[in-house]
Amino acid sequence: MITEDSEVTGVCHNPYPEPDHVRLHLRCAAWWDLDTDGPAREIGPARTVKLTGRCWQAVDTAWVSHAR
Repeated sequence: MITEDSEVTGVCHNPYPEPDHVRLHLRCAAWWDLDTDGPAREIGPARTVKLTGRCWQAVDTAWVSHAR
């Protein structure tokens, strides 16, 4: 995962033989900046997807969740 100031880019690969659903989550540094949970994206077997998100000012934490 790459974080540059207020933008985050994550690349996810699905090594499983069935589809996986991934989602990018952001916690923003400023108290007034809304934290976000991106939409779930389906990744087919042996596929890769790029997830992007941003905060207005700065990103505190970013992570990806998945559900098979």
